[in-house]
Amino acid sequence: MSDRPPVLTGQTAKPFVTMLTMALLLGVGFLFSFVVPALGRPEGEVRSSYIPFSDSAFAGREVYQVQGCGACHTQMVRSIVSDVGLGSVALSDSNQVAGSTRLGPDLAQVGGRIEDLAAVGQMIQTGSEDHPKYVLSEADLRDLLAYLSESQR
Repeated sequence: MSDRPPVLTGQTAKPFVTMLTMALLLGVGFLFSFVVPALGRPEGEVRSSYIPFSDSAFAGREVYQVQGCGACHTQMVRSIVSDVGLGSVALSDSNQVAGSTRLGPDLAQVGGRIEDLAAVGQMIQTGSEDHPKYVLSEADLRDLLAYLSESQR
């Protein structure tokens, strides 16, 4: 037996290399999370939801927001299975709901899908099994329907 204490052997710690590696990984993560998405996409792949609305439709958008329609209906086609067939993916939208579930149908570009605008107005005013009743003035209802019908681009 030796009277000398045991000596540990192994690799030398290199804290600066570890910190440099972490900083590099953080930089790459930042690049792919913030910079690359901001560069944009090729024309036609993703579209903005900017639509030149009439004055009535702008007022209808306000009714849509005040009545809380966005709580159940999104207006942003997302790249998920449930949105297939609703149109091209929307990029700039004021109602970006996270997740893959919504309570009501997606209203992005709904103006191109509405077959009977009067029936939609009737359903909003009287309610249905799947939709609550909303008491709106005639002007507010007209504006809301204008907003929905013009939301088609």
